[in-house]
Amino acid sequence: YQNKNVSEDCLYLNIWAPTVTTMRSGVSGRNASKQRSTTSGRPAAGLKPVMFYAHGGGFSVGSSSALNYRGEVLATKGDVIVVTINYRLNAFGFLYTGTDDGPGNVGLWDQALALEWVHRNIKSFGGDPERVTIFGTSAGSVSSSALVLSPVTRNLFKNAILMSGSALGELTGSPDDMKQYWLQVAKHANCVDDETPGTFTPKVINCLKAVDQETLATYSSAIAYEAGGAIKQVSFMVADGTFLPKKPHEMLISGDFRKGMNLMIGNCEDEGSNVLMLFASNLGEDPKKYDSHNPTPITYTEAYNTTKNLFSSLALTPRINGEDVAKLYFTGLSAKSGQDVVRRSIGYAFGDYLITCPTVSFAKSLYKTDPKSNVYQYYFNSKISDWNPLCGPWMGVCHTNDVDHVFGMPFLDTKRFVDRERDISQQMIDIFATFARNGQSNAKEISVSVEKGVIVGNTRPTVDGKQVNEFLGIPYAKPPKGDL
Repeated sequence: YQNKNVSEDCLYLNIWAPTVTTMRSGVSGRNASKQRSTTSGRPAAGLKPVMFYAHGGGFSVGSSSALNYRGEVLATKGDVIVVTINYRLNAFGFLYTGTDDGPGNVGLWDQALALEWVHRNIKSFGGDPERVTIFGTSAGSVSSSALVLSPVTRNLFKNAILMSGSALGELTGSPDDMKQYWLQVAKHANCVDDETPGTFTPKVINCLKAVDQETLATYSSAIAYEAGGAIKQVSFMVADGTFLPKKPHEMLISGDFRKGMNLMIGNCEDEGSNVLMLFASNLGEDPKKYDSHNPTPITYTEAYNTTKNLFSSLALTPRINGEDVAKLYFTGLSAKSGQDVVRRSIGYAFGDYLITCPTVSFAKSLYKTDPKSNVYQYYFNSKISDWNPLCGPWMGVCHTNDVDHVFGMPFLDTKRFVDRERDISQQMIDIFATFARNGQSNAKEISVSVEKGVIVGNTRPTVDGKQVNEFLGIPYAKPPKGDL
């Protein structure tokens, strides 16, 4: 079922505030001087941290009105103000023509305007404008990382949480590249002819304006396409010189971003499995092999070669050696390995390339340039128990599976989720709300002295309410070099 109840008229936001929050009459500035409280008349000093969420959807689909973005559980159990926003998508939010008619990054400017509105007005809802945490999932995570970089927005928030995605990788194009991409869209829409090749003339732009909205969105909604025999990921954002003065990796290297901030990143265990299913045909693969619940058979050799060919055909400079990638992800596997295991390994590789590595690289680059920033990471590996049409049993813990737990869906839908998932959801809410409150993780550090020095770990709660001391990534030998 595809929700057709969508519109370009989407610039609205939603706010959830715990009822114990001190509210102010009016909207902002002098009009907000009179106070009223829904309960005990708490003073203005009791302003709560604000969590500002941008939804995902590949910059092509999505809405803050989705059921799993309802903010009441996160607001009440986390004691925070939750804001969810809409922004323009697809051609309506990211068309770039190099002219005022298509300046590019309009969807990001929408987010900036919403963030500015929150900064000016959130006190009226009991929120602290000096403790705003931006966060988002997938494309929302990518755009949140763009807000970290942009000189337009970098002073409008204190913390950022990137949930599976960043602006690194191939997601931001140069002006020339983006003009060529959107010219291809215009060509498919029959708006380019022999009189207007290779440039956005007024004639081309007027033609695009006359194209049916749904038709235009269809032409420009692909996540991947083939060009010159190579698979290239479509960029929607553009280094326009204003919102993004340069490519994101250049801004990170030069230190041109929000300094002294608190950053948390996170990824799910199997970022690529359901993404692989959704875009298999774009990658030259048979979608039936990656069906979420009834995939057709696949052999070890087929899975190995798929991984090799996929990475060999990526339009990257320098090119990736697909054989090396396949060897890495299929180490320890063989023809005796189960079909789900080898199929899932393709998803691991694809998810690392598309989502996990850009997210981790963003955090590493930010910290390397600005060591005063606090950087945290979480790893979500809890499979949702209920049947999911887009995340079958073989797929593991899919891309965006953490969103339901952060927004407290296990408490809203008690039939779909089990008690264990409500415990996990509460843990995720505690982690996110603590970070929004003070820019720190709620995990307690613990150190142990060993023969070669000190090992630092964390004390964290388990799903049954107990505590465990966790020490991860302890080197027990020198790194091996050369062939084994």
